[in-house]
Amino acid sequence: MRAREIIFEDYTTTEVQNERLAFVTSMLTDYPGLVNKIYRHIKLDDEPEGNLNIANALDKKHGYAGDEIDHQRSAEVFEYVIQSLITSSGDYNDIENFVTTFGSHNYINIPVLLSPGKHAWEDWLNGSKDTTPDSPKGVSKQFIVDLFTNLYKPPQMKILGSTRGPGELALAVLSSKITFADIGDLIIQTGEEAFTSVEVKASMNAEGKGGRLKNSSGDFKPVNLFDVIAEFKPDNEVDPEDDSVYIYNQLLDLTNNYKGTNGWKIVSSPNNKPSKTTNIIVAGKAYDAIVPGLGKKIIIELLSAYHKADTSVMNDAINSYKDANRMNNNIKKLAYNNYVNVLADKKFDHFLFLGRASKTSTSMPATAKGYEDLITDVTLGTINWNDGLAGMSIQADFGKATPPEENT
Repeated sequence: MRAREIIFEDYTTTEVQNERLAFVTSMLTDYPGLVNKIYRHIKLDDEPEGNLNIANALDKKHGYAGDEIDHQRSAEVFEYVIQSLITSSGDYNDIENFVTTFGSHNYINIPVLLSPGKHAWEDWLNGSKDTTPDSPKGVSKQFIVDLFTNLYKPPQMKILGSTRGPGELALAVLSSKITFADIGDLIIQTGEEAFTSVEVKASMNAEGKGGRLKNSSGDFKPVNLFDVIAEFKPDNEVDPEDDSVYIYNQLLDLTNNYKGTNGWKIVSSPNNKPSKTTNIIVAGKAYDAIVPGLGKKIIIELLSAYHKADTSVMNDAINSYKDANRMNNNIKKLAYNNYVNVLADKKFDHFLFLGRASKTSTSMPATAKGYEDLITDVTLGTINWNDGLAGMSIQADFGKATPPEENT
């Protein structure tokens, strides 16, 4: 019966309200830290008149006149920014001061962000200047770090015609000197009239699996191994006594065996699973066994996918076809070289790798000479010519979570 009474109890009665008020008062006495939480909750509630309305404060339609523009690229973006603010930890003053000064303070230390090498997020994420404990005017650094984390991975959304990846919105919202590029990722103002075009690659998981070094499918030239063996096609394909018919049929069977759903079941890794894919050198040797010297032509065709790469880098890869490990490394370098040349055509000149699990970033110029710097902090995957999602691009893995230290 008591359960029924509770269900139908009128919680608007003075008795119930007094009981609850007494409970809250008692809890605040025992746990003073709850005061800030309750204060924040009340001040962010829509009901009390005069409270902070975050959406109105940041909406240009309601008078927002700050320098920041990226938070209102679309209704979806705007809503995501608002929710990220509300769910970020921190005192109410952090939120209020962030909102009321939005666009006027740069929460990202751009020189540190773009300086070569590996950095912790906290090296380049800043609170506002006035953050002393006895001043209510500042925004704490911890609030900014938490907000950046919340903004890091938005749902799939298009901005300026491009689907944006992790980290881009967070960077753009926290600095009016960082904005979305029409083509590519971000434009960062580095001086009064100086700008840097930045390609952002970001990881989301503890393993640090990051983005593919790829701009679009146009990065690669289509590869066709049937074109390579076409010169061996006999005029008379039905003459059983013609050796050329036998040879061509062997080549045809081998090429059909390598044909995959999205390309060719050939990889650069010397540690591949033979039942599923074939190493590029092994494939070349299989062709050589039928027609001596043909294997190199097959390898050249496969590598020709990287049509934007420098000739010298291409030749290094081709000429290492007898050493599986060396060739694997040279193909990675070739794929990277192809990619940076594609970016150069689009006037992009800087890489920024972000790791969420490790909360680190790696910054470096997007140049051919930057390859050695890249492999110092970033692990590059192998090439798969049957990868329909990423073409012949390489996976860049970085920002792996550091395991907790064991107690000794």
